[in-house]
Amino acid sequence: MDFVAETAGRGVGNILRGAGQVIGIYDQVVNIELATGFCLSLVSKKIDLAPNRILLAGLDCIHRQVKPGDMVRVGSHQLWHTRFSIAWAAPPSQESIELTPLLASLGTLEKELRTGTGACRSYFSDSVGSFIDNQVAVEAKNLAAGSDGESLLGLGAGLTPAGDDVLVGYLGACNQLGLEPGVANGFVGKAFLVTGSLSATAIYFASQGQVQERLSAVIQALSGSQSELTINARTLMQVGSSSGSDMLLGVYLALVKYFNQIGSEIA
Repeated sequence: MDFVAETAGRGVGNILRGAGQVIGIYDQVVNIELATGFCLSLVSKKIDLAPNRILLAGLDCIHRQVKPGDMVRVGSHQLWHTRFSIAWAAPPSQESIELTPLLASLGTLEKELRTGTGACRSYFSDSVGSFIDNQVAVEAKNLAAGSDGESLLGLGAGLTPAGDDVLVGYLGACNQLGLEPGVANGFVGKAFLVTGSLSATAIYFASQGQVQERLSAVIQALSGSQSELTINARTLMQVGSSSGSDMLLGVYLALVKYFNQIGSEIA
């Protein structure tokens, strides 16, 4: 059976190619780990686009034909499984534009983060969250104070641990704000050793300034309308149980770094 994808991320068929196997099957996602260590995801079109995702209208049909351990091969514009293939067109090229954020965006993000879930509540208040949330909040503060970020790698549970989500938001925002993130040498390579392939893949692409659409929309809105930033922040915070809030916290940390670097006074 042949499928044609709605669209595919910029990494699919480029750095994300070669042999791989199915490692996870979920309601709206099928995860494939490539021999290179990267993770490619087949997702329902209800989910936003990311550099490592292929969006499909027919994911339900694929669900019935795959099982963990199945082998696949990914080429430049097609994926092959023994029971089906998926083709996609190359996504349009995007020109990277360095942003000049507004100072007001800090207050807007903080206001939204105070209503979020996960580590952001521990970050902005003295209330006691879960053990992991408190740990992530402490390490996020250390990152804001100049640590190299390694202590956040793999910190937490699930497919994308909270510490990794913070790093994805932070690295993606730093790249698009023209900031040197200050992480340790070999940081991205270490991610593939200490955390899962899905998180490590997101960290890799974030370090290149490529992130999922909902996160990108927040970063792009830092330089514009605060009402638009609010809407985009709330949309991002709907991702996962706390992943969206954790990514938003990472954006906030990058924004703090930006204004500290240019000498603005931050309350």
